[in-house]
Amino acid sequence: MAEHYEMEGDWMRNIAKYDRLMLPDSTRLVIEFGEDGYIPQADYLDERFLRILKNHLDDVGCIGIEIDNYQAVDYTKFGFRRDGMGMYSFRLYDTPLTHEQQDSLNANECLVVYNDSTVFEFGGGVIGVQYFVGKQEYLEKKKQGEYETNR
Repeated sequence: MAEHYEMEGDWMRNIAKYDRLMLPDSTRLVIEFGEDGYIPQADYLDERFLRILKNHLDDVGCIGIEIDNYQAVDYTKFGFRRDGMGMYSFRLYDTPLTHEQQDSLNANECLVVYNDSTVFEFGGGVIGVQYFVGKQEYLEKKKQGEYETNR
């Protein structure tokens, strides 16, 4: 995920800003594109917007996006890959996280803080593993300087 983010992170951030502005206030967009298409969420999402959104997600190698203009959540989540019922995702925060926030997020077994504005997430779905597989190994390598976080 780190390598993918290094290649596509800037473009994902641009997509997040654009799509957040395109959505009406007090809305929440959660959409995943798959082989069978998608499930329309609301009538304000016209075919043109959805086509553009799918192209943007394809460009960055992601399958879904979650934007919450309703609860004023300060991050956009990009669905990266499915693993059974689970999903690996990128959380791209609008503002840098404090060290305390980063520590709190890293304490969650399903989250890995990559840098001060990016968090990797694994959601296990209804059943299955409820932790980020490989988290401890990644954190050890990051601590030893094997991974650099430029963004």
